[in-house]
Amino acid sequence: MTEKKPTIASLKREIERLKARNYVLKQSIDIYWEGTRKSICGVVDAEMKIKQAMAILMGEDQ
Repeated sequence: MTEKKPTIASLKREIERLKARNYVLKQSIDIYWEGTRKSICGVVDAEMKIKQAMAILMGEDQ
């Protein structure tokens, strides 16, 4: 499986998209505390993706 190296611009767009999604998920957790397990997983997943994208931007590929 060959992965295409993402461009800086596409990574920045992805970071902004994930930050927006992350914010929405956090708001959802505040409003609907019941049954939030999926939302919490979504927030953690989004934060991990942001960290990974930032690491790539900084040239710290894993």
